[in-house]
Amino acid sequence: AGNTRAVAEFFSNFGSAYSIRINDIPPSRGYGDPIQRLCRFRDGEHIVAAVSLDARVTPAIAAPKGNGDEPPRHAVAVNTSGYGLRFSLEPFAEVSTKAGRKFARVREGEEIAGVEVIDGSEILCCARRGGKALLCNVRDINFLSGPGRGVKVIGVAPGDRMLGFATTTHKHKGLVVLSAGGRALQITPARYRVTNRGGRGFALTKRSGLTDVVAPEPEAPAVGGKNGNGN
Repeated sequence: AGNTRAVAEFFSNFGSAYSIRINDIPPSRGYGDPIQRLCRFRDGEHIVAAVSLDARVTPAIAAPKGNGDEPPRHAVAVNTSGYGLRFSLEPFAEVSTKAGRKFARVREGEEIAGVEVIDGSEILCCARRGGKALLCNVRDINFLSGPGRGVKVIGVAPGDRMLGFATTTHKHKGLVVLSAGGRALQITPARYRVTNRGGRGFALTKRSGLTDVVAPEPEAPAVGGKNGNGN
């Protein structure tokens, strides 16, 4: 959701952010148009998250004067090696070139697993393909003023990969993953203990690993109805 003059932010698995005015995204039905027409992707690059920077949808992204660099609303990202960072959305509020702007650094073989908008009060739930999971306070993850790799959120063994993560403020909501046998497993603060970041996590399944993250149902936009101003 957003005014046509607002910016939509697209985050890629390579740590780049592409800021595109909503009005510049072609109107279309069905599958739409390839995002590559609006962004200059490298080989293997794809979008892992998107957010509207309309102030009614994502407010308070600017840091209060005299209160450091951390805005009330910002973002968290975690890569496939288990390293994460929090960062400001404010630098991405202006339209970028097709090459985008960096929000995170990744090493060879790593990818950004996802990006979520937060206010710092959330619990982060994450899981590894090898079958382990971890819950920690999102504020335990360092806020960086520029693109970086971040700090260790969950220890990832050689040959393993961080599967995905979700943030929550509700004790019965969190991350849902699939075991190799197709069973849906819920990772929530009500089920598991919140610990410090950086550990190897606890075992979700002992006999098989995890295969995928179950995407949550999208919520309807809550910015009001059409008013003739390009909403």
